[in-house]
Amino acid sequence: MATTLDEVAERLNVTKPTLYYYVKSKDEILYECVHIGLTMLQDAIREVDALGGSAWTSW
Repeated sequence: MATTLDEVAERLNVTKPTLYYYVKSKDEILYECVHIGLTMLQDAIREVDALGGSAWTSW
């Protein structure tokens, strides 16, 4: 699905020029979204890993 910067600005309740003040393009927004999501995933993995144990269970 293609999303325009107009739609992004509307969803954020800001004007398109305001959006362009903070980001250069849709690619930059996508990069930041992916970066934040991956960082959150890595943090969650580290947190679970710190608990020890394993995924294997003996039933």
